[in-house]
Amino acid sequence: MSREDYQQKLADEARVQPQTHKKMYKSKKRWVIAGMTALAVERTMKDSDLRV
Repeated sequence: MSREDYQQKLADEARVQPQTHKKMYKSKKRWVIAGMTALAVERTMKDSDLRV
């Protein structure tokens, strides 16, 4: 595969794959995403019985 073919293949794949966007919420001038992430990690660890 030549360099041009490879670059064209990458460009084609980039157009096909949808982009995902994460939304951060702002509450009282603070980003809430950090709290949501911490809560999700805590919940995952609690559910899987991991001890830290």
